[in-house]
Amino acid sequence: MRAPEELNEVDWAALEHAYGPAGDVPEMIRVLYAQESPETERGENVGEELINNLNHQGSLYPATLAAVPFLAHLALHVTWHREALLEVLTRLAELGEWGVPAPESLGGRVRAAVLAELPLLMGGLTDPDPFVRQAAIRLACVGTRPADPAVLRTLADLYESDPSALTRADALTALALLDPDPATVRAREAAAIDDRDREVRLAAALSGLDRAEPPYPAALVAVVAADGAALPGSHRHRPPEALPVSRCAPRPRVRAPDRGPGGRAERRAGMDRGR
Repeated sequence: MRAPEELNEVDWAALEHAYGPAGDVPEMIRVLYAQESPETERGENVGEELINNLNHQGSLYPATLAAVPFLAHLALHVTWHREALLEVLTRLAELGEWGVPAPESLGGRVRAAVLAELPLLMGGLTDPDPFVRQAAIRLACVGTRPADPAVLRTLADLYESDPSALTRADALTALALLDPDPATVRAREAAAIDDRDREVRLAAALSGLDRAEPPYPAALVAVVAADGAALPGSHRHRPPEALPVSRCAPRPRVRAPDRGPGGRAERRAGMDRGR
């Protein structure tokens, strides 16, 4: 991680982002350490403009790579932007359409930079805010395998006892991806099919279907049919063609960033009932 005091050590003007030289990046990052992010002349939130500059429609730039350690420091130290920044870092580290990017490529170097910050960012798994916990779970899912045993233990604790059904469901999906013991994964999901929370039941069924081949197990299909109409605004409410892919599963970066730091009020309004 790099603190804001180190911003001047980078020759940002010599780096490019989506709109040209990246000399405006340091001031945008400094602004995000203030609780309220003022709007730019174009009426955008500063955080949204920064992320759009660094990851415009999924593209990466030399300035993106240089910014990763500073974004990680922001996520760790500035609580009011933490959820959005963890989501941004997850997008930057996600696997491309063809799998892991070549290490020497820009995508590979950006991914490596994000993964280098994971040990400290995994503290978000125990954040008081359930939305931050969910964002940290999704960031854990883009990490290398095998996962850190401490991360696996924390994910197991979240699945067992977190008060948020969505957090428990995400933790279960992450464990299906990260737990190196297939027998433990199958036993955990078999028990989760009868869980009290439909989000957890659905996560268990979708994980099982991810690994299955046609004809799909009738019991898992029945759970999807019964519990698949997730709460409005839930990240598990997705078009039929996207099933059974999990939110935590690696996927291509084809979606433009829909918000930056400071832009989570609308999402929260739709998800409050799913905590």
